[in-house]
Amino acid sequence: IQALRLYRSYVLGRGFDVRLVTRETQKALTDAQRKTVRTAAFSWAEFLRSNNKSWTVREFGKRIWRDGEQFSVKADEAWPPKIRFVDPELIGDPAGEPEQKGIVTASDDASVVLRYLQIHPQDRTLVTAYATDVMFHSKIDVDSTEKRGVSRFYPVKWSANKLITFLANEIDHRLLQSSIVLQRKVKGGPSRVASVLDNAKSGTTNYPEGSRRRETFRRGSIVSTNESVELVFCQPDSNFSDASPLGRWMVLQIAAATGWPYYAISADSADSNFASSLVQESPVVLMVEDEQDYFAGELRPIYEWVLRRAVESKKVDGFTSFEALMEDFDIQFDFPKLVTRDSLKWAQENNLWLMNGSISIAEGSRRAGTDPEQMKAEREEEMQAGLMTDRMMAVGGNMGAMNQNPDQLKKNDSAGSGTNKGDGGPVSHSDKVA
Repeated sequence: IQALRLYRSYVLGRGFDVRLVTRETQKALTDAQRKTVRTAAFSWAEFLRSNNKSWTVREFGKRIWRDGEQFSVKADEAWPPKIRFVDPELIGDPAGEPEQKGIVTASDDASVVLRYLQIHPQDRTLVTAYATDVMFHSKIDVDSTEKRGVSRFYPVKWSANKLITFLANEIDHRLLQSSIVLQRKVKGGPSRVASVLDNAKSGTTNYPEGSRRRETFRRGSIVSTNESVELVFCQPDSNFSDASPLGRWMVLQIAAATGWPYYAISADSADSNFASSLVQESPVVLMVEDEQDYFAGELRPIYEWVLRRAVESKKVDGFTSFEALMEDFDIQFDFPKLVTRDSLKWAQENNLWLMNGSISIAEGSRRAGTDPEQMKAEREEEMQAGLMTDRMMAVGGNMGAMNQNPDQLKKNDSAGSGTNKGDGGPVSHSDKVA
């Protein structure tokens, strides 16, 4: 569960978004282009809200990692369009039909899919044959010629089951170890033992295998015996030092198969800081980035379908066809950041990039988690209302105002009289004793 949660958080978690960007990145956006980008974002958000109870991007990823594949079918083309998941076990071959794993492909090319077969789970009769233009199929950890995907957790199935059994056994062992067994050692023959038990019993309990004497001890009881009777308290021995490495080894098997380090799977950051350690694990970072690239390719067809329906329903301003829209715009995916940053340092870093012109004000606003268009409108409103100082107005209109020109820097350097600017010469002292 922890590995699946990590996949979802770092690949499709908070910060994930899909948006339109102009293809002419060297030119500033016009008002019409800004409106197009904004209405496209509203359309995608409306699609997600209307399908929130039946289809989400996070469940899209969860099904792929957990089941090895996902099937999403177009349920309704009317705006906002509806989409539904189809469980992988419902995609299969009808009873008596040739084995095709529920996916019919071309006879000469296994990568060309013709249709998907949904069957009834009980009698395996054919329910629906979906055309490829209504089904979105994604698979992982298999070749392109394989029809069905493989669960990311298939290699750890054995280790996970053994780990659960191991934990249950260790817990039972600890409970037995905490129990106390009283052993009464009686010197003499069997008759002597029977006599002692008969005198000590408080009753008899009948079991299927026979009757057993019952002897009750209350808390704080005092037991008196003679020299022929010895009372010994016993408990099972346990060597927990052998169990700990074994449990860690099984968790390491899960970590190796899923790609996450041990401290991430076990949620034990006692030896290191989790956030900083994750960044230092370059293989983990590359793995997450590779997963993000994969999901960008798998989600792109779904976003294009939604955007096409939005254009046809006149929800996106400025274009009458999806093809015309894509001539001017491209699709960009934003994924969660892998680095957990200090907010102050992150703001200072972005401020430096803004000052030297590496990024735009709009990009700085996006990195701050705000809407650039909304921030621009609010700044203009505040300027008109006189709520911003002259310095803030200059910065809002020109980030270069935050940088002093060389003449100003020279003037400031020569204005002071302190020795910390280098104009006082080297510091000297005398060691001569008066």
